[in-house]
Amino acid sequence: MEKKSLKVVGLGTVVLDHLVYLENFPTEDSKNICTHERFQVGGPVPTALALMAKFGCASSFIGAWGKDWRGNYIAEHLTSTGINQINLSTDPKQTGFAQVWINQQTGTRTIACQRGAEFPVSENQFSALDQADLLYLDGWPSDAAIALATEARKREILTFMDAGSVRPRMNELLALTDHLNCPQRFIQQHLNTSDPLAAGPELLKLVRHSVTITLGDRGAWTFLKERHWQQPALPVRAVDTNGAGDVFAAALAYATVSGQSWEERTRFAAAAAALKVTKEGNTEALPSLEAIEEQLPRR
Repeated sequence: MEKKSLKVVGLGTVVLDHLVYLENFPTEDSKNICTHERFQVGGPVPTALALMAKFGCASSFIGAWGKDWRGNYIAEHLTSTGINQINLSTDPKQTGFAQVWINQQTGTRTIACQRGAEFPVSENQFSALDQADLLYLDGWPSDAAIALATEARKREILTFMDAGSVRPRMNELLALTDHLNCPQRFIQQHLNTSDPLAAGPELLKLVRHSVTITLGDRGAWTFLKERHWQQPALPVRAVDTNGAGDVFAAALAYATVSGQSWEERTRFAAAAAALKVTKEGNTEALPSLEAIEEQLPRR
């Protein structure tokens, strides 16, 4: 796939992750030694924009973080990864954070997090959408996401949402979404089912074009109006699964706005996620376009 000169605007959660690596996941009320630790910037949208910037896109992030040490870390990171930033923080001391415990035996993780304060988006920020090819959302904060998605619809800008969990006014936002990506926990929360074959057609009634439901190492199901199919996960040894879903969604969105066929899009996303989990970290583990291409079947 060729690098595309695209403009992507994202709005959503941003947190500072503190990753702690453990030989085995601890039981409650126990003491355990961590093998090592690291800090990184997390959140579905910043991760997606970092990947797309690596692919050659002009990436801009609208979010909120404070002027504390966590916020300074986030701002420096966004700059270093080539992401333009609009900080709409209403509280200079409140920056979102997450504690991430990673089991080194399996690469799986457990997260405890606190988002920063919600923030509004006004017409003054709509100029960020000028000449944009894609609006990328995670559904938070709800009012701001709806305001920006409404403006994107007026401008006929493609809107992609990576919905990790159900937010207020969810159905309003889904109605403004062209392509939805979500994990299995989302369909459990929103539709009270864990069956993607039951949830996919219901979600398709709410969005404009497509729904993809991710199932971790069991791959993903994609639903269009006329058909659906399962994309298997690529077999790899996982080292760090934190952010794998973010990378899958970002790669899927990039392939979508680049005009690839649907089968090419889901294969591309699966390859990107597989490469990510073979390395520790977030930005450092993001694959290049060339590396992803090498994972794809030869035509």
